Amino acid sequence: MSEPTIYEVAKEAGVSAATVSRAINGRDRISETTRQKVFDACAKLGFSASKTASMLRTERQIV
Repeated sequence: MSEPTIYEVAKEAGVSAATVSRAINGRDRISETTRQKVFDACAKLGFSASKTASMLRTERQIV
């Protein structure tokens, strides 16, 4: 079985993938209720954010 994706978390939480990203990365512009929905969906699906993927997206090097 493969790791759940951000898209699966978004579907489970009833939000967009961008909202999942904002919630996980601690960005503003998201309500606590929505943030909690995202965290609940992450826990239910066993999702954990990939630091490597995040660094690739922001073009940072892994040290």
